[in-house]
Amino acid sequence: MMNIMPATSKHRMPRAKGSAGIRPGPRIGLLVLAFAAAGPSYAQVAPSRSEWKGVSRTASDPLKVSLSIMDRITKRKDVKGHLKDMACGCQIDSRQGRVGQPLECRPVIEAATEDAAILKVVRIVGEEELAATMPCFKQGISACRKDPAYRSALADPHLVFVVPAPVADALDGFKLGPIEKPVSAVAGCDVVVDREKGTYALDQRWHGFVARALMYVSEHYKVRTRLLPGELKRISEQHPPTPQERLMSMEGKPLGIPQEMIDAATSGN
Repeated sequence: MMNIMPATSKHRMPRAKGSAGIRPGPRIGLLVLAFAAAGPSYAQVAPSRSEWKGVSRTASDPLKVSLSIMDRITKRKDVKGHLKDMACGCQIDSRQGRVGQPLECRPVIEAATEDAAILKVVRIVGEEELAATMPCFKQGISACRKDPAYRSALADPHLVFVVPAPVADALDGFKLGPIEKPVSAVAGCDVVVDREKGTYALDQRWHGFVARALMYVSEHYKVRTRLLPGELKRISEQHPPTPQERLMSMEGKPLGIPQEMIDAATSGN
C-alpha cells in the first residue's frame, strides 16, 4: 500500500516564529529554477501527453483537471493518507475543491473567511510564455485566448500546482523566477517572493517537481528555459518525486519521471 502522508519533519524547512512563516534556504537554491525571456529551446525526451485519463483535454480550467486526477487517486484502494498541497501542507478535498481540514491549515485560519478554504492553482508557466510558442501569438495574446490549442494548453495539469486560495492570491502577479530578496508570501507556507523582481519560488525540496515541469514544457510546448537539459535532469535526480507526485504521474501527469520510480511507487516503496 502506498502512503501519501507528508514527509517527516526532518525534510521540512524550519519555520520562524511570527509572520515570517519560513526561513528560506541558501539564496542559490532559490535561483536555479527560472524562466528566461529569450534563449534556445531545449527539447527533452518525455512521455506523450496524448491522454489525460478521466478528464476533457479541451477543458480550459487547470484546477478542474487537476482535481479530477486527484479524485482518481483518492479512489485507489492501494493508497492511504490524504493529498496535501505542496506550499502549505494543507489537506486537499478533491471532490469539494476545498481544503479538507481548514482548522489545520494555517493560511485558512489566519484569513478567517470561508472563501479562504477554496482551492486555486498557481502557474509554473505564465500564460504569455505559453502563448508565445503558438502561431496564434502573432496576432496577440487576445487571439490566443480564443484558440482551442492554447485553451487546452492552459488546462495542462503539468504546469500548475494546487494551493489554498490565500496562497494563490498572494502570488497573483508573480512569476516563477530568481529570488534575491526573499520574503515569505504567506505565513506557515514554504513559498517566498521577491517583490522587486516580481518572482516567487517554492522551497528547494520541490525543485525536482519544478525541474520536471520545465523539462516537460520545453519538450511539449517549446517554452524556452534558462537551464540546460543536463542541469534540469541533475536537479530532478537530486529531488526525486514524492509519492503524491508519482501517483499524479500514474493517474495522468507524466512529467518525465523515470519508469523505475513509477514501478517503485506501484510496489509501495
